[in-house]
Amino acid sequence: MNKVLFTKDIKFLSYYQSTLRNVLVLSTLSMAFIREALVYKNKNKFYNLVYLIFGFIFLLIGFSLNYFLLRDTKIYKTSKKKSEQSKDIQYDLIIIYVMFVIMLLFMLFTIYRIIQNMIYL
Repeated sequence: MNKVLFTKDIKFLSYYQSTLRNVLVLSTLSMAFIREALVYKNKNKFYNLVYLIFGFIFLLIGFSLNYFLLRDTKIYKTSKKKSEQSKDIQYDLIIIYVMFVIMLLFMLFTIYRIIQNMIYL
């Protein structure tokens, strides 16, 4: 019984939960801005671009917070005795990280496409 349980370490658990909540809030905000950009897709190109840029900024902030949380979780995992729960949460963060990468690539492509269309108008 010398394993350290992840749920027993209250300081790291509260840090993990609050940071994960912030990451998910930022991803929700970015998706809301992307949705608003789709509303203005054919109406106003400038609003469309502004909403996409705001969505991109929130996505980058969430991406960086998720990176820091993943790094700190790896540090926590190596500094304490191994716990199965810390391994599980690391997989969850990697899945969220991949989701952010896909969304960032989609945003970059969409912003590039809008700028190309604005140039040719």
